[in-house]
Amino acid sequence: MWWGGTWGQFSGRELIQSSKWHVYSIPEMENIDKALQAKERVGAINSHYNIDFQSMRQMKKSNEFHSRPVEKIQVVWLWAKETSTSQKVWLPYDPVISRQLELALLNSEPHCIIKPASATFTYDVNLVQMCQYRQGMKFNRRDICRVGPPLISDHLQNIKIAGELVSLRDCIPDYWAPICEVNHQVVNLDLSSPEAKKISKLMNDTICAGGHHDIHGLNRKTQRDPVHYTPISIKRIQSWRLWKVYSAKTKEMMASWGKKLEALECSTTRPLSMPLIDTAANEFYLWHGPNIDFAKLILSTGTNFDNRLANADTGMFGAGLYFAQNFSKSNQYAPCPLCGNGSIAKPPCDCEEPAAITEDNAYMMLLCRVAMGHFYISSGDSSKVRSFGYQGPVIESGEFKSRNYDSVLGESGVYGNPELRYREVILYDRALVYPEYVIFYKRA
Repeated sequence: MWWGGTWGQFSGRELIQSSKWHVYSIPEMENIDKALQAKERVGAINSHYNIDFQSMRQMKKSNEFHSRPVEKIQVVWLWAKETSTSQKVWLPYDPVISRQLELALLNSEPHCIIKPASATFTYDVNLVQMCQYRQGMKFNRRDICRVGPPLISDHLQNIKIAGELVSLRDCIPDYWAPICEVNHQVVNLDLSSPEAKKISKLMNDTICAGGHHDIHGLNRKTQRDPVHYTPISIKRIQSWRLWKVYSAKTKEMMASWGKKLEALECSTTRPLSMPLIDTAANEFYLWHGPNIDFAKLILSTGTNFDNRLANADTGMFGAGLYFAQNFSKSNQYAPCPLCGNGSIAKPPCDCEEPAAITEDNAYMMLLCRVAMGHFYISSGDSSKVRSFGYQGPVIESGEFKSRNYDSVLGESGVYGNPELRYREVILYDRALVYPEYVIFYKRA
């Protein structure tokens, strides 16, 4: 069973424009099922919405009058068997396989490997061409179909993009370990390797020279800004699913601007201090101080960022994904692994320094590939940027007038922005971000 609701244009409680089904995320569906099992009349879907089981409507917590219908829906996947007279007979997959295929579709995976309980062989299901074949025997295909509410265009667009890069294995970074059939791999780097040493040097080369002088991101012993950061372990995330979506979306973004992106590194007076990966996409490595649970999810499942969960009202530049060129700035957002405090927007941490630092009690940082694309430089006008909410500001003139910028560079005080002491980079599409490294570290 899957939970979903209709998305469309509403006037009060009446649907005035045709709508399509939106399937809730897995965590949201688990929240709904828990509330239903607890026999609650109103259950929480997420931090913004509730569900009223009596009226079967989704309601905004801040405005219950704004509601949408919700239903428990059944999705079934079928495969076609040809009879001796060349007629198709549609047979249902068992529920476990149906759920596996639906999850793959929602995760924008163009292929899914299945092995039905009663089958001798393993099959590759192509979710772009909607067919299945025995692995290694692509010439012998069977049609498949999905029966259930239609998905919103985002799901269909992402699966199309991913499917266009079936040969993407040739495009993965050349320093990655060989990609096997496992969708998600975590590679532990040898700290003495050139790759790990480069990351360690980058951590300390991007410490803000002027310090931060506040209560966040402090060394536990001295209660001062750290002067050095030491990696305890570094893990490279090799997620086939995330990489193909990131690579495809970056290429799509570049094509959409007709190769007319302004090069961010062209400014000799204000270049980013982080490594430039690809000039054509304005792709940089940038830091992000993550929530601990989220960082662990990246390690265990290859989950990516989701700016839909961001608060458009509290973020300085709207509901985007925030990154920094300075490790010490992102360090302020890294919570204490023992108490969960000590980061920006959290109470101070009063934990004692552990006798030995391990992955269980070390701070965590993400080093991400970020394709900034067409960027807007904000200097003192964050309220204007914030007004666009979940997307970048609108281009006001020129060839691309009325389109949205891909990202925002929040300029620093050094270059005349009174709102920020150090730079921030904000993305509004999670597909333009790839969290490549998870770093466990200590503050010295």
